[in-house]
Amino acid sequence: MNLAIVIGVSVYLDASNNLPGCKNDAQAIYQVLKLSNKFENILYLNDDENSLKIKEEISNFITKNKGGAVDEFFFYYSGHGEFFNEEFYYILSDFNTKKRNQSSLQNTELDNLIRSVSPELLIKVIDACQSGTTYIKDINIVSKFFDESKKIFKKCYFLNSSLTSQSSYQDINYSAFTFSFINALKNHTGEEIRYKDIIDVISDDFADNKEQTPFYIVQAEFTEKFCSLTDSLKNYINAVKSSELEEKKYTLSIADLVKKDAEEYVNEEGALNAILEMQKAFQNIKFNAEFEELFSYSADFLTDYKKVPKKEALDKWFRENKGEYFYGAIYEEDVQED
Repeated sequence: MNLAIVIGVSVYLDASNNLPGCKNDAQAIYQVLKLSNKFENILYLNDDENSLKIKEEISNFITKNKGGAVDEFFFYYSGHGEFFNEEFYYILSDFNTKKRNQSSLQNTELDNLIRSVSPELLIKVIDACQSGTTYIKDINIVSKFFDESKKIFKKCYFLNSSLTSQSSYQDINYSAFTFSFINALKNHTGEEIRYKDIIDVISDDFADNKEQTPFYIVQAEFTEKFCSLTDSLKNYINAVKSSELEEKKYTLSIADLVKKDAEEYVNEEGALNAILEMQKAFQNIKFNAEFEELFSYSADFLTDYKKVPKKEALDKWFRENKGEYFYGAIYEEDVQED
């Protein structure tokens, strides 16, 4: 049998983080899966359910379908996402940074639940807008994380809208990434469409988009088919008009734009915590045995920044590398009387 989970989260506790297009995203993907006649059981969660409800529903869905042979498991999510402390979080409607693990769904937890039904093929389509936190989202780190995730499954396709410091763009109708997924079905001339065909369309759609770069993790043969394009499915996707995404732009107020820009930068507490983590890293540096015989190592940290050595050289280096750092040299005139 083939199983699917579709989750859309549009409304959050902080209204400035609301994503109006996600409800339509999830509804469109659910309709595609249903009309394909491929999936026997689909769990559809698209009423901004809280974290407890969503995790309970997923757990019950997995338990109900244990024992049978699962050929394919399709997971779709549209909403905010966050990569934090080497874990990816699906941010749910009641998300609270002080209760991060309780109020979100961890990708590791999801993988373990899905693995319990041993699917032959796992597909994850993750249309995750950045959640507006100050934490850096490095595409290399995140892609490595999902690359490790694939190792626990036989075959898989992970399609990610954007998990760097970029946003995954949308208007009030659809997210651009999900719309591209639907568009791949709409413009396909064959009777069946492979996952690789969908990836190719999305890649071409975003090839010149410097603001959003989808990426993919694949452990499969590229022969795996998403679905047959039934007449009812074709009728549905043809009703999804491309003009909607082009003509109706979702715009933020000036206040929201200022808040969104501010979220890109770490606050004082975060900066101090980062410095402490750096200090720990330097203190824990270890040389291998061969070098320990030749060198000794110690880490010293200044608390009085007025005594920073070679301040003039540092100032010169920062001035020659403008644009990458928030830096400014402050000079004080010290006049001594004879």
